[in-house]
Amino acid sequence: MHRCYPGVVSTELFSTYARETRAAVARSLHLPASAFDREQLTFVDRQDSNPSFTLKATTFGTGTVISIDPAYRQFAEANAPAKHYRAMSAPYLRSIAEEGKERGEELQVSGPGLGFTIGTEPPDLPLPAGFQLREHDADWMAAEQQNHRFENGVGDPGEGREASNRFALAFYDASGVLAAVAGAFETYGMLEIGMDVARPYRGRGLGRLAVSRLAREIMHRGETPFYSCAATNIRSHLTAESSGFRAIMSRATVAPAG
Repeated sequence: MHRCYPGVVSTELFSTYARETRAAVARSLHLPASAFDREQLTFVDRQDSNPSFTLKATTFGTGTVISIDPAYRQFAEANAPAKHYRAMSAPYLRSIAEEGKERGEELQVSGPGLGFTIGTEPPDLPLPAGFQLREHDADWMAAEQQNHRFENGVGDPGEGREASNRFALAFYDASGVLAAVAGAFETYGMLEIGMDVARPYRGRGLGRLAVSRLAREIMHRGETPFYSCAATNIRSHLTAESSGFRAIMSRATVAPAG
């Protein structure tokens, strides 16, 4: 088992999970992982099985890949910035949305967002006094969606999480009240962590506890944990880092509005 001080990146651990994360993202785009190491912009046609976006830009800092609706590829390539990382910039992404408007489509820009991989062993934190931890399956997550209480942990009805949810860790207080949920769902072939803490229980460290416990469980199962949040969500960013994650990638999309 890897041992390291909290907050100090374990080179071996980070290297392993960074490599696995890069490979998983590349597979989802039907490209070799080396596409992210070319210090250039690479275009690939969006697969028909994922029509939820018009353009998705992804970078690990050493190369950027754009997966795009073939109908927009010629325009996107003709207007591509000279530097690969500038494909993540708002002006370029907005130009795609504006082109959509010319074609009668309402497109919106989302992002950039950050993707995190394991950089140090997630801390093994104790449960607060009186709290109980229970594991629930995807069926429980689907039922909990209807309550609209833990959207990050279990997803919203109709957004597609029903098909990708795998399992969740639920934290109950001494009275049996559900206080926090950390849910694992498939992303890029990895298990992404979504987490929510009910408002009355915030500020007690439950977010870090939930993310750390779920990350450890995913690792124990031999799978790769993944975490993501908006670049502007500083609170979520700090929770990720305190739970053993380190930012490794950025992504942005242009997608149909609504």
